[in-house]
Amino acid sequence: MSFELTILGCNSAIPTNHRKPTAQLLNVAERFFLIDCGEGTQLQLRKYKIR
Repeated sequence: MSFELTILGCNSAIPTNHRKPTAQLLNVAERFFLIDCGEGTQLQLRKYKIR
C-alpha cells in the first residue's frame, strides 16, 4: 500500500508570510486524512488545489 505525506504548514500557532501553522495531508491509496490542522489550513488546501 502506497502513501504520500504533504506538509501544508510547519510553524507555530501564529502564521508568518512564509510559514503557516502545522498541518499535514496524508494520502493513503487515494483516501485523504488531515492531521493536526492549524489555523488557515483551508487556505493551504486551496493553494495546492487539494479537494
